[in-house]
Amino acid sequence: MANRLIMPICSIVRSCAFALMSFTMASTGSYTVAYGSFIAASAVGVVLVWLIGSSGDRPLGMGQSQSGA
Repeated sequence: MANRLIMPICSIVRSCAFALMSFTMASTGSYTVAYGSFIAASAVGVVLVWLIGSSGDRPLGMGQSQSGA
């Protein structure tokens, strides 16, 4: 589940990083805004990972049974 959601987002952000950096540098002239946009994208990624981790459809780990014993 996580690979189907997180990996495409990571690939998009990674492939668009130079374009995003050049756009924000050209429009604002500031490294602060440019890197702030990367921090915001990272925060969105953290929230998505947290939402995936808190879902109830996790597979059973080793040594666990379906009865919970």
